[in-house]
Amino acid sequence: MKLQTMTVSAVAAFLLGLLQAYLLILCWGYINSYSSTPHWLIGLGLHGASLSYTLLCLGLIINMLLSLPAAFVLLNLRPARFSQYVSLAVLPSSAWLNRMLVNRMYDGNFFGPLPLGWLPATLALPVAAWLLWLVSRHRSPNNSFKADGSAAA
Repeated sequence: MKLQTMTVSAVAAFLLGLLQAYLLILCWGYINSYSSTPHWLIGLGLHGASLSYTLLCLGLIINMLLSLPAAFVLLNLRPARFSQYVSLAVLPSSAWLNRMLVNRMYDGNFFGPLPLGWLPATLALPVAAWLLWLVSRHRSPNNSFKADGSAAA
C-alpha cells in the first residue's frame, strides 16, 4: 500500500470516528428524551446494580446498531492493519469527549461507574466492525448460474 493512500485512509478513519461520535451523541439525546425503557425496567423490579448492568448491555447493543454504517465504511477502506484504523476512529473521539472527566475524577469517587459508562461508546465501533467482518468474510461466490444465464446442473 502506498504511503499516500495509507495517509488518506488514516485521515478518513479519524474523521469517520469524529463524525460517529457526534452522531452517537445526537442519537442518544433523542433516545434519552423519548425512551421509556428505564421506567419499564424499574417497573419489572430491576434496581441497583442489576438495573445499571442491564442498561449498560442495552447501551452497548444500541451503540453497536448505530455504529454499523461507520463500521461498513471502515471495512470498505480495506486496511491492511484494521486495528490501527479502528483505533484512529475510536480513541481520539473518545479521549476528546471525556477529557474533562479524566482530569477531574473527584478524588476517585466515580472511578467505577465512569469507565463502565465509557465501554459502550468505546467498544461499539470495534465490535460492530468485527461482526461485519465475520459476516462478509464467509461469502462464497454464487455459481448457481452460468455466464449465459442458464442454470448449472
